[in-house]
Formats: sequence, structure tokens, C-alpha cells
Amino acid sequence: MTKHDFNGNYSYHMVNNLSIKRRVTIKLVNPFNNIFDQFSKLKVLRFLIRTEAELSGREMARAVGISHVICSRSLQELSQHGLVKMRKVGRSILYSLNKEHILVDEILAPLFKKEKMLFLSLTRAILAPLSGPKPISMILYGSQIDEKRVRPDSDFDILCIIPDQTNVKKFKGEISRSEAQIERKFGNCLSLLVMKRSEFLKRKKKREPLLFEIEEQHRLLFGKSFKEI
Repeated sequence: MTKHDFNGNYSYHMVNNLSIKRRVTIKLVNPFNNIFDQFSKLKVLRFLIRTEAELSGREMARAVGISHVICSRSLQELSQHGLVKMRKVGRSILYSLNKEHILVDEILAPLFKKEKMLFLSLTRAILAPLSGPKPISMILYGSQIDEKRVRPDSDFDILCIIPDQTNVKKFKGEISRSEAQIERKFGNCLSLLVMKRSEFLKRKKKREPLLFEIEEQHRLLFGKSFKEI
């Protein structure tokens, strides 16, 4: 049985009914084998690194979207590795990221920062070939933003809203040059839906099912938001 103190530096191991205090240490050989052996630990670490929050186990579970039991077990195991700190406040135990840990500071924090930049990298790759005006808005929709439906080979479904005066044929020709580069870098195909602003507003006013679905769930990559167009 293992217990923890609440400063993130020690764990307590019960041996023959005696509590033995031991400083949390690190395995230098493949330390991530035990840290990333469960998807839930990855989700908890990503959340803590991006938010720097200090929450109870139940609050963390709700924020991350996993069960309280799984979240508590993940937090306990991450604290054993020294990546998560525990602090007792009244009857509650609050968990937070141990930002000083070498795995967090030098590897995990930079890694999750780069992961978050994937959307920006995709946006830049799509826009790079354009010689004329940029689109009014560029929106990612479909399974790539739905964690429950997404597959590794899901297309990048992109809605491009362009100014009415833009030559559609020229725009499609230029932006299509980014498709091969995106497939090489990301491995996924680019699926573009291009509309002039007037056409978009007309179809939006009619409440077309596709545009209604996009409005309900999308991620803005560039330009004006769905409601600002």
C-alpha cells in the first residue's frame, strides 16, 4: 500500500504495518513507459499543462471528461512519478502540476505546446500558396474536431469563405497546391468547401443542414468567426 504526503516530494509505503517514507525518484531508462501506459494519464497531464489548474479529483474528472475513479487512479500514479503535486485543504485533496519536475519542464510542457500548434501549422500550410486576397474565414469541421468520431485517416474538412470579388477558379487552383504538402506532412487528405460570402449568407439563412452542423461544432482556423461573417 502506498500513501503520499502533500508536497509532491515523498511517498509513503506500508511494509509490515510500518510507514516508510521515500523520496519520489525517476527512472532514467524509458521513464514514459509507465507514465503513458494509460490514455487517462495523458489526458490529465495535457489538461494540467495547458491550464496550470489546481483541482480536486472530482473537478479534474469533470474537466477532463473521464470517470472519477479512473481520474483518481491516474492522479495517484502520476503523483508517484512526481509529475503531480497533492495539497490537502480541509477534507479535500487538490492536485496540480509539478512544473519543476524535469520531465514536465524539459519534455512534456514543450511537447504539448507543439501539439497545440498543429492547427496553426495546418492553417499556414493551406494559406501559403495564395497570391491574392486571403479568405474571409477558414473553418475546420467534421470528425477531426470530434474526439469520439475522429480516425487517424479522417480528412481535414475545411470551409473557406472568400470575398465575392475573388476569382473562385483561381483561388481553388492556388490553394489546391497545398494539398500534396499537407498529405506529406500530416498524412491526411484536404477536403475543401469554398463559398463566396454572398452564397454562404444565402445558404446560412436557409438553415441548410451542413452549415447548421458546422455552426454547431467547428474550429476557427483563420479570419472571422461563423457569426461575424
